[in-house]
Amino acid sequence: MLIYLYGLPGAGKNFIGEVYKSKFNFYFQDADEYLPEKMKNKLKQGKHFTVEDVKEYHYIIADKIYKLKKEHQNLIISQASLFSEHRQIIKDKNPSIEFIYINSDRNTIIKRLNHRKGYVTQKYMLDLEKYLEIDKNNYFINNKSHDTIDSITIQILKITNKNLLQEEIKSH
Repeated sequence: MLIYLYGLPGAGKNFIGEVYKSKFNFYFQDADEYLPEKMKNKLKQGKHFTVEDVKEYHYIIADKIYKLKKEHQNLIISQASLFSEHRQIIKDKNPSIEFIYINSDRNTIIKRLNHRKGYVTQKYMLDLEKYLEIDKNNYFINNKSHDTIDSITIQILKITNKNLLQEEIKSH
């Protein structure tokens, strides 16, 4: 199974990736590790990426996923990937990928970002929020302040069961 978690910074993509890893034996990869230096420098300076920066970055992610899926049967990747166009770059190279939107409320995200050591600030996230394109055909997982590992695990199981049922139907 090949899964890609997307959503706003601070929504909990990496946390949910870690749940997949610990509870369901997935190999988890945070795509932030593939950020080119020029994009890391822009983050440090609080500057926004250009459209071309992000597009180029998604081609890098797509290639990395293509290679990783040869080594790992169950693979999960996380990255904001706010635009549908950029997720399509991933899908074109990796057609079997399932996208899952990680949903959280603004207050929870802001609290998480305020406790996080990193480049994404509250202001930066609020600037990005207006660009988020959610595909209504994607699965979603809620990761709000009241959600627990158990409630997230149940949401993951529901998605997994739906996928297994769809595969069973296709095979008949």
